[in-house]
Amino acid sequence: PPREFCQLTHLRELDLDGADFVGPFPEFITGCLPYLQELDLSYNRLTGMLPAELSEKKLLQEFKIEHNLFVGSLPASMGYMPKLRVLRVNNNQFSGKIPQEFKNLAPTLNQLDLSHNNFEGDLSGLSGVQLMLVTLHDNPKLCGMVPAGVRWAKGFNPSGTKLGFPC
Repeated sequence: PPREFCQLTHLRELDLDGADFVGPFPEFITGCLPYLQELDLSYNRLTGMLPAELSEKKLLQEFKIEHNLFVGSLPASMGYMPKLRVLRVNNNQFSGKIPQEFKNLAPTLNQLDLSHNNFEGDLSGLSGVQLMLVTLHDNPKLCGMVPAGVRWAKGFNPSGTKLGFPC
């Protein structure tokens, strides 16, 4: 994606779903677009790790990057995105633990899709979060107790995980 997007200073929604982009997370997104509220980069071939600077998007409400090739952990700094309501990172190659900082998303986060990745450990980072919709299946290393706000959300399905069993 060209840096010309930076000229769209008042852009609120950027949907590049299925745009056949290849390579790392586009730098212009973190460096520009101060009013961005919705970002969809799903169904591309984006690779590498998510930049910690993503958390500087304080107005971002929806972040969708499903069906890419991202790796590594979710940045803990994402727990400081005060308006984040929808987080879809399914069907990537993410690993690591769900950051404890995600507890800070409790006032806003209501949709979470982490399915088909390689997350590990427990879900204590989601304690206090009251989700309306959640998908976590097919993360074979997720384990431990499931917070009530996750367990009772629509779509909760622990198949392909060790959720409910000790870590």
